[in-house]
Amino acid sequence: MSFILFISIVSCNNEDPVKEISKEGSIETSISIEHKDSLHDVITTTHKVWIHNKIVKKTVYNDTIPALKGSALAAEQITSGTKSVLAPKDYEVYITVK
Repeated sequence: MSFILFISIVSCNNEDPVKEISKEGSIETSISIEHKDSLHDVITTTHKVWIHNKIVKKTVYNDTIPALKGSALAAEQITSGTKSVLAPKDYEVYITVK
């Protein structure tokens, strides 16, 4: 399972969400978190710098972080009702822009 966050900042107030990035002069940032195994997740942060419709710089950072403990969920079985299974828990991601 993967969680992807895309940030596009035009100004610091609550305007309508951006549907398309201005590639004339902007920074595009994406964050994804993937479950590596039962003990580890991998967070990938990517920054793309756009000038005149071209990417002039792209940086990618990968970090291994501890996995959160799983949550018990009820899963339906085809033959016999439901069964409790342990599902990986996802991180909540908060971004502060100054």
